[in-house]
Amino acid sequence: AIGSIYMSLPPTDNQEEIHSDQPNNTNGRKRWIQLGILSAFILTLVLSLSVLAVVFISRSTITNANTTFRFGAIGDFEYGTRNKVGNKLVRQAYAELEKVVQSYNTEFQPTFVIEMGDMVESSGIKREKAKKQFGDINAVFEKLLARREYVMGNHDLRALTKAEVREVLGLADNHKYFDEGDWRFVIMDTNFDKSREGADMGPNHYVFGFVPESEFVWLEEALQTDRPIILFSHHPLNTGMKNLRNYVEMLEFLKRYPNIVLAVSGHDPIFKFAEVDDIFHLTVDNLANKDSLGSFATLEAHYNRYTGKARVHIEHYGPTRQSVIAERHLDTPKPWWMRTIDHYGWLPQS
Repeated sequence: AIGSIYMSLPPTDNQEEIHSDQPNNTNGRKRWIQLGILSAFILTLVLSLSVLAVVFISRSTITNANTTFRFGAIGDFEYGTRNKVGNKLVRQAYAELEKVVQSYNTEFQPTFVIEMGDMVESSGIKREKAKKQFGDINAVFEKLLARREYVMGNHDLRALTKAEVREVLGLADNHKYFDEGDWRFVIMDTNFDKSREGADMGPNHYVFGFVPESEFVWLEEALQTDRPIILFSHHPLNTGMKNLRNYVEMLEFLKRYPNIVLAVSGHDPIFKFAEVDDIFHLTVDNLANKDSLGSFATLEAHYNRYTGKARVHIEHYGPTRQSVIAERHLDTPKPWWMRTIDHYGWLPQS
C-alpha cells in the first residue's frame, strides 16, 4: 500500500528537470558531433583544394618556363674564284650560300646565324684579292634578316692577319661571348701555332688548331655562368691532333664546366655528332665541299630554368641529312614549392 501511494505521488520539481533535460542534452551532443564532422570535412576540402591549387599553379609555372631559341650554323664557305681546289667547289660557294640564306630568311627565321670559319679558301692569293673575296661572299651573308656571327678559321688567315680579317668583317675581337634568351654563347679562337708558343696562325702555319694559355684564361671568364652554354670553334675540340693539337688538354678543361651542353665546329668536311664526357660535339659539314655541297644546320635550343633541362634539336641539311639531339640536365637551385611537389612526384615532364 505504501508502494502504491509512493508511485501515485506527483513528481518533484527536481525530478521533472532531470527527466526533461535528458533528451535536450542528447540532441545537443548530436548537433555538436555533426558540426564537428562538417567542420572537419570543410577544412579537409579547403586544404585539399589549396594543395591542388598550389600543385596546379606550380606545374603551370614550370611548364610556362620552357623557352625556345633558334639559331643557324653554316660550315666552311671556302669561297674562291677558281672552279675547284681539291674536293672544294669554291666558286659554287656563292650560289650555295644564297640558297641557304633564302632558306633561313623564309623558313627557319633564326635570331642569328653563325658561320664556322673559313669564309674564303684563299690558298696562294695576294692580300688584296683575299680582301675582295671576303667582301664578295660576306655581301651574300649580309642578306640574312637575322644577326650574323663569325668564327675565324685557318683558311681565313692564308693571306691576311687576324687584324685584317677583323677589319674586313667589322669584328671587335677574335673571340666573344654573349647571352641570348636563357643561353650563353661562346665563340672561341683556335687559330694559334703550337710550334711558335701559341703565336697567331699565319700563311705558313695554317692547318692545325691550338689553344694557348691566354685563350684558356679568357675561356675561364667566358664560361662562368649559371646559364646553359653552347661553345663555337673552327677546329673540332674532340677529334684528335689532326684538328686541334692540344685536344686532350681542351677536353679535360671542359670537364670543369657542367653547363656546357654543345660544342659546334666546322673545319672537317664531314658531318659528325658525338658525346664526350657529357658534352655533345657537332661538326657542321662544309658548304662548298663536293660531297656536302649546300650543307647547313638549324638549331632549336630549349631550356627550363626550374627543371634545369637543356635540349638542343639539330637539323643538318644537305647531302647528309641528319636529325640529332643534344641534351643535358643542369644542377639548378629549386624553390621550396618545387622541392615539395618533386618530393611527391608531381613534377610535369618538361
